[in-house]
Amino acid sequence: MAIETTTATAPEDWASLLVNGDESGYDESEIAAAYAWAESLAPWRVVGMSESVGFMRYHDAAAFCPFAADCAEYILHKDSTEEETD
Repeated sequence: MAIETTTATAPEDWASLLVNGDESGYDESEIAAAYAWAESLAPWRVVGMSESVGFMRYHDAAAFCPFAADCAEYILHKDSTEEETD
């Protein structure tokens, strides 16, 4: 199985929630927005955060968090099976 990797930008505040599943300190609307964004990435999934990219008005999660924010670059993986050929 090969793992494809890419990145996407989203609010840095979501890192603890998206990477570690730690919902403490977030209100219900923040949790809903972060998880909705993560689900919209399917078949990609968030597996980590690579670096802070600074304050951004336009980021990849703008449909779920329409405000400018300090953002991070999140690492996304997509599992795909390689078909064997004979």
